[in-house]
Amino acid sequence: YSMRDSYRPLGDNCTASFSWNYTVGTTYDYGFTADMSTGGILRSCRVSNTRHGFSADKGTAGFIYADCVSDNTTASCFDLQGGWTRDIVYSHCVATSSDTRNSGDNTKSGFLAGNTTFKAGSQWITYIGCVARGFQAYTSTAGAAGAGEGVGFGIVDGCSDITYMSCRVVDSMFGVWALSLVGSPIRNVTIQGCLFDGIAVGAGAAGGAAALPIWVNAGAAPGDVDGFYVRGNTFTNCSGQAAARIYGNSGNTLANVIVENNTWVGPGLAGVFPLDIRFVDDP
Repeated sequence: YSMRDSYRPLGDNCTASFSWNYTVGTTYDYGFTADMSTGGILRSCRVSNTRHGFSADKGTAGFIYADCVSDNTTASCFDLQGGWTRDIVYSHCVATSSDTRNSGDNTKSGFLAGNTTFKAGSQWITYIGCVARGFQAYTSTAGAAGAGEGVGFGIVDGCSDITYMSCRVVDSMFGVWALSLVGSPIRNVTIQGCLFDGIAVGAGAAGGAAALPIWVNAGAAPGDVDGFYVRGNTFTNCSGQAAARIYGNSGNTLANVIVENNTWVGPGLAGVFPLDIRFVDDP
């Protein structure tokens, strides 16, 4: 389903399901796409067996995804490709991963905001009561060679005002992964009242100790991440290096980080620190 240059499109109880396809850019890449459209609602829709499930791109704004499900996708279930996608709400949506399939990205994501191609990023994105399950590390059996990573919720390059409220990430390699490597700042990310359960447990060849429930990684230029708030979350049965890792580097400090009122529940947490903060100003 393609919604392009449209105003207030509505999809209600629709289903898209295709056979596996590993070629980037083919007809079978997407279940639902929105491009330069505004004010749309997708309600109780489902996608399975595609490369991407629900995708918004290039200026799409004011969309609501409610009670939608994307499962068995090979790359990302719900993604925002950047280019000024903004004012998007995901309410009680569910993303589940395929076990081994890979379309050539080397990363599988449940919910992804931003894209390294479109540096303008995504703005004012809210996730309420969403669930990402089964995004483990894996050894690729199709598409790209080598190992791949699984990410429940991802933030990439140039995004701002991203909020996660009462979401869950279960049985995945990474819970929330914020990555800024090209000098396009990530600003004002809030993770509040979320549950991280079983992160890194049984994560496979590329997982284990490398996995993290929350990882902020900024490495390109000063100010790449400004404003990161982790409040009232629960971490249980996690076995990565740390429950939350918030990193700058020696030449690039992060600013304005708040971590408060979180709960870490053992005995699964095998890392040295529940919380690991490095090169952060004003924590």
